[in-house]
Amino acid sequence: MFSVRLAALLLIFAGHLAAAEVRVEDARIRALLPGQNKTAGYFDIINDGPQPVTLVAASSAAAGAIEFHRIIHDGDMVRMRRVEKLVIAPAETVRFQPGGLHLMLFRVDSLPQRTQIQLQTSAGDSIDAVFRLVAPGVAR
Repeated sequence: MFSVRLAALLLIFAGHLAAAEVRVEDARIRALLPGQNKTAGYFDIINDGPQPVTLVAASSAAAGAIEFHRIIHDGDMVRMRRVEKLVIAPAETVRFQPGGLHLMLFRVDSLPQRTQIQLQTSAGDSIDAVFRLVAPGVAR
């Protein structure tokens, strides 16, 4: 019985350890353009852990919905596609940036100078990050 409890505790701890080994840096949200209620968020996410981490959702009180999106260049066409999940390999950094992978925030009324966003993993962990507000056109 003791070994079953220990195994369960180790599984719980391992899940939380994985989230603790993932960090977010340079998190920023582009300020809303006049008349718009959607915007984009950018950041670097680093997996310092030994296991892959899969992002499956994002949420914030500041937005009605948040999705992962990627810009795809197809000849002369530029398309934006929703990304359902994103795997971050061990020792990998994934950059969310203008013209590439990014967060799309929908149904946004206003944004404070600092906005909390939660990134959810497939393991059920939440990675909390504070995003700073930047003017449109500012890359970093």
